[in-house]
Amino acid sequence: MPSLMEKLRGYWESNHFHTRSGLPPEAIQRFETRYNVALPSDLREYLLGIDGMEDGDSDNELVAFLPLADIKPVPEELSSFAGIPDYSSICDGLPDTPKCFVFADHMIRSHVYAIRLSQDSEAPTPVIWICCPYWSEIAPSFSAFIEDYLTEFERIRFPRIASSMKGGYSHPERWVRSVAPKQVALLDRLVATVRTRVR
Repeated sequence: MPSLMEKLRGYWESNHFHTRSGLPPEAIQRFETRYNVALPSDLREYLLGIDGMEDGDSDNELVAFLPLADIKPVPEELSSFAGIPDYSSICDGLPDTPKCFVFADHMIRSHVYAIRLSQDSEAPTPVIWICCPYWSEIAPSFSAFIEDYLTEFERIRFPRIASSMKGGYSHPERWVRSVAPKQVALLDRLVATVRTRVR
């Protein structure tokens, strides 16, 4: 039976997404040394086999998986991005942001996915959905995130429960009920347009 990462590779290849070859162990070690973290076994397996997607490529849902060279801590990757959406206050609300690393981008930062790392490769490594000052832990591990990505994408597109949302505003449920559906509708129209033009 193929492993989860082999299933991911097969899914991407069958849809003709352009991926990068896996990394040598030394490249992963350099990353760990630079940021003083230890990668969990599932993320390590992924990077040894697939180093994300090629620049400018994404999947059918417009999710782009970043190569290790572009995987950076939230303060480095997001805190200076004060455009639309505005991530400039994310470090005020999300705990331990220097250990949260953005590894995937949805529709040019409409939201992003980050994983919390530490010096202990056996410690919990939740995957965090981030949009503006909002954030929510949506999967307990990288492998759990990939499982949902492959089988039930809607589980990770947006947090499913308003009470799970945290961030800088006082009424996150208002965002879930009003803004999120509009983003989904816009994304669906954009994806439909792209697919029509590709044909």
